Amino acid sequence: MAELLSPENLCEGISKLFFVNSVFTDKEVKITVVANKYAGGFTQKKESEKNKKLLDAALNKIEGKSTVTKSCESELILTECCGHAVKIASETAEKAKSEKNVLRVIVTAGGDGTSLEVQTGLTKWAQESEENRKVVFENIVVFRLPLGTGNDGTDGHVFAESLDMLEQPLHFANARAIKFSLNGEVTEDGIKEAGKNPAAYGNAEDKAPWYAFNVAGIGLDAFVCWKTNEEKAKHPGNHYQLMVDFATLNYNKAFPPEHAVTEFYNGSELIGKIESAFEMMTFGVSGHRTFGGGKKVFPVEENAAFVRKLDVLTMVAKNGKFTDGSYVETNLASTFNATKVVLNYDKPVLCELDGETHLLLKENFPITMELTEPLIQVLERDDLSWSRGTERK
Repeated sequence: MAELLSPENLCEGISKLFFVNSVFTDKEVKITVVANKYAGGFTQKKESEKNKKLLDAALNKIEGKSTVTKSCESELILTECCGHAVKIASETAEKAKSEKNVLRVIVTAGGDGTSLEVQTGLTKWAQESEENRKVVFENIVVFRLPLGTGNDGTDGHVFAESLDMLEQPLHFANARAIKFSLNGEVTEDGIKEAGKNPAAYGNAEDKAPWYAFNVAGIGLDAFVCWKTNEEKAKHPGNHYQLMVDFATLNYNKAFPPEHAVTEFYNGSELIGKIESAFEMMTFGVSGHRTFGGGKKVFPVEENAAFVRKLDVLTMVAKNGKFTDGSYVETNLASTFNATKVVLNYDKPVLCELDGETHLLLKENFPITMELTEPLIQVLERDDLSWSRGTERK
């Protein structure tokens, strides 16, 4: 019987791959693997068996290679509940704060949710002081393994791609995030007026500002994420495409698009203003981004897209163009290279940040989505052929 990938053998194996990569030469390295043991990459039998074989093959390739690090340690921490990885990240950062000349590597072993929580924890911890910001910028590096169902914000869309990356020459870079800010808080009267409760669409206790490290969106794509998460909670697996089809027929009934004012900025310059009802508006940390398990939301350099309200027949007919990225070659959407987006609206609408959803009500508007300065330290291949919006070291 084939062996399954477990968090334990993943931690041991992935650490060995790090310790022989030249990017860590002469560094004191401590690795923390933050694993969601319920992620599909561990629990789905065929996927888990395949991942274990891939890890074993990668380890066979480095057999006989010498460790390049000055010192090396590793630990495994299993997440216990939603939000736990945020706490793990801040606690790990506190340890790094007191360790001089040590590079802390946090490996997320799950899907987009696990990597989102870890990076959010580091981002919020970094904002507490300039000293904290420097620790996150210089002494911590995040590597995001694709072991969930989405895997759009991870380092590689599939496990084999991540392992291949660790065989290549790498460099350190600091990545931006999207900061999602609200104008005001929802009130009980606002909930009654809207007839929709934020608690039904996401974690109402998670207070803004929120962050995304891949793509943030408002409208149809957020509705798809919400329905996908609902279905996944009942029946684990990848239901994204099925929910796209469901949303195409049902989104405009649940959240009828109405007039909005959307402004796109590059720095302080207003580069676009659209006054129109919209189906969805998406904003990426950079161009060349995917969501929904590899769907090309930004197949080009532009990182912001606005899709005006469409009738159902058009949505059904053009559905595929939004999943393969060819919408950019049509008049279905307007695209921009933006650093900030401001949306003014007064109706209920869903937003999503790396697949996690929230309900917005009129008290929240105008909302602002803007790129932060480079902060989270990541690894990139030296031969990367497109910009991830990072600052290379």
